[in-house]
Amino acid sequence: MRLLLMMAVIIGSLWAQTDENPSMMITKTQTFTATVAPDKLSTKLVFNIIEKDYTKTSQTLTSLSHILKKHEKICKNSGYMINKAMEWDSKARKNVFIGYRGVLTLECTYDQASQIETVYNEPAIKSMIARNKNVSVSNFGTQWIVSQETLKKQQDALQEQAIIFSSDFETRLSKLLKRTCMTKNISLIGVQNQPMPMMKHAVMLSRSAASDRIEAAQPSKQDLTLRYRARYVFTCVPKSVLK
Repeated sequence: MRLLLMMAVIIGSLWAQTDENPSMMITKTQTFTATVAPDKLSTKLVFNIIEKDYTKTSQTLTSLSHILKKHEKICKNSGYMINKAMEWDSKARKNVFIGYRGVLTLECTYDQASQIETVYNEPAIKSMIARNKNVSVSNFGTQWIVSQETLKKQQDALQEQAIIFSSDFETRLSKLLKRTCMTKNISLIGVQNQPMPMMKHAVMLSRSAASDRIEAAQPSKQDLTLRYRARYVFTCVPKSVLK
């Protein structure tokens, strides 16, 4: 069956061969696939603050930033923003100003749950929340991911497979056609299919729970599928042409 397919490819390429141009152009596509296991945990932490005064909101966010700096090895501070906070007044039938809402976001990547738990249970943060009912922390979408280092390593391995295939196919074509076949061009298109996690939002720490110990979520692992689709163009010429 494989031989028949190869012959079909060759016959379909004969249009490129003429008396003046004895070379033969052959095209082929091949897909290379690999499954990669996740090796890192990822989550987003969002700190929400509402204060009547803009300056107070800014000061609280700045204090949080200083506290969180000790965890910068696993959590990247994306900065904070402050906007007016509005609330619907059913009696007045309109939105009314209630203060200034400050939001600080952390993007965290770590190896094991115990690492992020040190952030969740940071005493200085819990103390701040216990004193201020207007401060809370939310967690968004904890999931397993493939690190960039692991991803790059597997991508390089697939590209290497594509190059080795080219060399092997040259040899097979040369024997089959009794010609000298060489790779003229290789085009690689990479695709990665990582399952989209169900993003869950949870207010994980508020004033009422500031004394409780927070445990990190343990999401299930879903493998990442990498695919490279390679398109090859081979040139085959009579062996006498190269002599």
